[in-house]
Amino acid sequence: MQTNIIVAMDQNSGIGKDNKIPWRLNEDMKTFKSLTKGNCIVMGRKTFESIGRPLKNRINIVLTEKKDYKQKGVLVANDVSDVLNIMKEYGDKDLFVCGGSRVYRSFMPLADNIYITLVSIKCDCDTHFVYEQSYLWNEAKWKYDKTIFLQRKNEKNEYNSRMLLFKRAN
Repeated sequence: MQTNIIVAMDQNSGIGKDNKIPWRLNEDMKTFKSLTKGNCIVMGRKTFESIGRPLKNRINIVLTEKKDYKQKGVLVANDVSDVLNIMKEYGDKDLFVCGGSRVYRSFMPLADNIYITLVSIKCDCDTHFVYEQSYLWNEAKWKYDKTIFLQRKNEKNEYNSRMLLFKRAN
């Protein structure tokens, strides 16, 4: 099992506004779907509720502090160790961490890979991908692996964007 952070952020590390993604990037959504299909995804309760349903063809895990939280089609975890225990049942599948901010922060120390879409805009976001610049871009900790896509603005993509893959350095 590999643990993957998958995030899209603006030039100020913004990832959301009012529990919504503040841009429309078809290429990013297609890539997200192809990477996560057949695997496990974990997201916070607010992220799940903003989507409004489990994502098809994936094991959906919702991480929440609410002990009595239940939703059809998802597994519920109350902390990171619960998620890791759930993953033991799906040992052949990878885990993709899909947000929000607190969930990213919780899994960053466990991540093997970071798929990061950089969106060429500065939005008025109220939620951010919080990390220390020196941590993510520190070559002793993370190595740039490859560019997954480079997308110019067009009718299906509101802004220029690119997805990069970083692998944890050993």
